[in-house]
Amino acid sequence: MTILLTGGAGFIGTHLTERLLAQGDTVHIIDNFNDLYDPALKRQNISRHADSGRVHVHEGDLCDPLLLHRLFQQYTFDAVVHLAALPGVRSSFGQPNEYYRVNVLGTQHLLDMMRAHNVRRLVFSSSSSVYGETERQRNSELRNQPAPISPYAQTKQAAEQLCQQYAEEHGFAINCLRFFTVFGPLQRPDMAIYQFLRRILTHQPITIYGDGNASRDFTYVTDVAAGITKALQHWDGFQLYNIGSGTNTTVAQLVQLMEEATGNKAQLTFNTRQPGDVSHTWADLSKASQRLTYAPEVSLAEGVSHMVTWMQMMLL
Repeated sequence: MTILLTGGAGFIGTHLTERLLAQGDTVHIIDNFNDLYDPALKRQNISRHADSGRVHVHEGDLCDPLLLHRLFQQYTFDAVVHLAALPGVRSSFGQPNEYYRVNVLGTQHLLDMMRAHNVRRLVFSSSSSVYGETERQRNSELRNQPAPISPYAQTKQAAEQLCQQYAEEHGFAINCLRFFTVFGPLQRPDMAIYQFLRRILTHQPITIYGDGNASRDFTYVTDVAAGITKALQHWDGFQLYNIGSGTNTTVAQLVQLMEEATGNKAQLTFNTRQPGDVSHTWADLSKASQRLTYAPEVSLAEGVSHMVTWMQMMLL
């Protein structure tokens, strides 16, 4: 297949590209290399694929209709994987309009261009944050209605609704994947697991927002990449799928795993819970398992161990 991958120079996009190349696909990446974090890291990600001959990089903004038009005119795509977005729950409170422009209008531009050029298959990256505040129980696409509590989560829900509209009105086949706290090597430096591990390894204090009892479904990045490739093989109108580990771990338990993996004791400080942070996330994987044959393989402990090895190399 020939895949258009938006946001392909990022964390998930890099791992996904490696998986797509391994199965013989051709990948066209569009990325604006913004300065949310050091663009040099994204260019380093891209350089991993330089010798493949099947990765084509197009630098530019997804909200630029001329760029999209040129791409769709010049190349024929079998499907689109849409990872590009402004991420981050907390930072979205400071610039909600920009989050809407990129995450919602950018998605609409992409859908419009796909419609104009008769490309009808899309995998869209959504987020577990759309579920909002829930009890410590599994979040189900079938039972739990979205109740977002941050601008970021609201933009993801709005983009999901756009996808459903285009599927119903224009015959698109769209799989919306709700990712649950993705981590692993190449992770964005602002993410908690990256920050925690770096600070434990360098004997610096960690700030925990709340009392440490908030819990997450931490999902290793190669499992997410596998979920995306599964979604590229199964199409049935508009569908929502959870992509997670199916396990639930408190922040305190996560820190303990990190201490065991590094051999260092964490220095903990505590602060008040931040706006938009939900108490718990936990993926019900029943639908993804049955329809996509999705099955996560990497445990949190194993994933943390891989992260430690990678980060120790980064710190040399």
